[in-house]
Amino acid sequence: MSSATILSNNDRAVLGALFDPEASLDRDCTTNIQHDTIDLPSNGIHDTVVAREQQAIALVDSPSPSQQDVESAIIRFTDLTTAHPYYASAYNNRAQAYRLLPNSETDSSILYNILLDLEQAISVATRPSPLSPVGAHHARVLASAHTHRGYLLLRASTSPAFLELLKSLRLPSLFNTTTPAEFEELASADFAVAGRYGNKTARDLAVRTNPYAKLCGQIVKEALQREIKTYYEGMRVVDSADGAVR
Repeated sequence: MSSATILSNNDRAVLGALFDPEASLDRDCTTNIQHDTIDLPSNGIHDTVVAREQQAIALVDSPSPSQQDVESAIIRFTDLTTAHPYYASAYNNRAQAYRLLPNSETDSSILYNILLDLEQAISVATRPSPLSPVGAHHARVLASAHTHRGYLLLRASTSPAFLELLKSLRLPSLFNTTTPAEFEELASADFAVAGRYGNKTARDLAVRTNPYAKLCGQIVKEALQREIKTYYEGMRVVDSADGAVR
């Protein structure tokens, strides 16, 4: 019998937001997105696809889904991507399901599949031009996929072992990324995109990880330290008689 996947409270929160990206969407962030239905034709075929996707999600929609249920969900998402290769949500949700497998962040083959699915979801959902309208469905997929990938890249910037694991995957998108700072910069870019598509948490993370903002913060910090040092040095009055500091 398959064992259950034990999730930390943080993992539950992260995965909950990823499987249900609307839960963390800030409507004020999405005012520049033309929420139309260009990416989701309203017809019987689409309704069937969505129903199949929801059935796959239901298999892992529990605090501790069994490994068998996770693997069954992955198979169902795979069937969807095979039958409907331009349905971005299926790639995105399969990436989230892969994350529920044991050792998903230490097993290189699982991690490779996660990143490949996230890249495919982003590729399918991204419009050819920044000025092209983005439907609400694709906006949610982009917010979720960019957030998930940003999380993995940010972890690489703080964990030497995880950084080496990502580099060993030899993904084309990471060929020129070798240092923690470079991984953090990529993470910041992903969070910024996710923020533009409505994920408030990602938007906040983009600000915190932005290399230019951090540089400005460091400059301000050093300037304040110099001002404080100058101030206290000016307060040092040495008595010419006994050399005492007052």
